Amino acid sequence: MKSFSRELGKYNRIIIHYHNEITGYLIELAQVPSHKIIWMLWSGDLYNCPFYRGEVYLPLTYGTGDITLFKPLPLKLKLKEKVKEYLKRPGYYLYKRSFARIQTVGSFFPKDVQNAKDTFGVDFTHIFHGIVSVTEQLHNSVKEGLPILGDSILLGHAGVPELNHLDIIQRMGSFFGDKKIICPLAYGNPSYIEKVKTSGVAQFGDRFEALLDYMPREEYYQKLQKGSFAIFGAVIHQGFGNIMTLLYLGFKVFLFSWNPVYAQLKYLGLLLFPLENVDQNSFSVPLSQEEKVLNRKILDEVLSEQRIDNYYREVYLNPVIA
Repeated sequence: MKSFSRELGKYNRIIIHYHNEITGYLIELAQVPSHKIIWMLWSGDLYNCPFYRGEVYLPLTYGTGDITLFKPLPLKLKLKEKVKEYLKRPGYYLYKRSFARIQTVGSFFPKDVQNAKDTFGVDFTHIFHGIVSVTEQLHNSVKEGLPILGDSILLGHAGVPELNHLDIIQRMGSFFGDKKIICPLAYGNPSYIEKVKTSGVAQFGDRFEALLDYMPREEYYQKLQKGSFAIFGAVIHQGFGNIMTLLYLGFKVFLFSWNPVYAQLKYLGLLLFPLENVDQNSFSVPLSQEEKVLNRKILDEVLSEQRIDNYYREVYLNPVIA
C-alpha cells in the first residue's frame, strides 16, 4: 500500500468511492492536497463509520444486540491505535484525521453532506451527483409502462437493522389492516432476520411473507408488483435504489420525514408520505394514475442518462486549484 500511496501524488483528481480506514490511510500517507480529493458519499461510509453519533436505530431495534454500535475507545485500545498512528499504519486516528483532508463531497442528498459536516466539523463543498440512472437501475420491462399492482405492503428491502423492522411492526402494524406484508430478507444479519420473521409472524400470522432467497431481477420485480405500498423504517439514507424502483413502479412510499432520501425527493417534487404520520387510512388508497406518472416523470428527468453523464463530468472537470 505504501508504494501505491506514493503514486497518488501524480494525479490531479483523487475520487474516493466509499471512504474507509484504508482510503483514509492512503490519502494521509501520501499527504494528498485537499483540493484534489472528492469523496463520493454513498451512505454506509458515513452512517456506519465509528465517528457518526447521530440516530440510526429506533428503541426496539437498538435493544436487539444485532446493531453496529461504536463506543468511545477504551484507554488500552486508544494507546494501541496511537501506536498505529505513530508508525503510520492503518488505524482509527489516521482514518479520523483523513476526513479533515477532504474538501469536496459528491452526493445526491444534501442532508447526507450536512450530516457529514456536523460529524467531522468540516465545511465540505457539495457537488451534486447521482450515482446511477433510472435506465441502469431498472429492467427494461419495468420502464415499458405502468404495471398493474396488487394490494400488499412491502416492508423494507433487506434484513438489516438500519431499517428498524421491529419498531415499525410494533408501532404501526395495527394500521396495516388485513393486507399481506411482503418483507425482503434475502441478505443481512442472520440473527436479526430471525427476530424480524418471529415478530412478523406473531403480528400478522400467515399474512407475513418473508423473502429469504435471492431472486433474478425480473422475478423480483414481478414479486414487488403484488404490492402498492412500501415502508422504509430507516432514519438514515438507506436503500435508495430500491426506493427509486418502487416509486417508478407506482408504489405509495412511506419514509420518515427526517430521512435524507425523503427530504431530497420531496424537494425535487416527488410524492412521498411521512412515515411518522401513518394511521388507519394510510393504506386504504394507493397512488392515482396521475400521481404515478408524476413520480416517473421527475425521476426520468433528474436521473436520466444525460443527467448522470453531466454529474460525472462535473466531478472530473471541476477545477482543481493548485
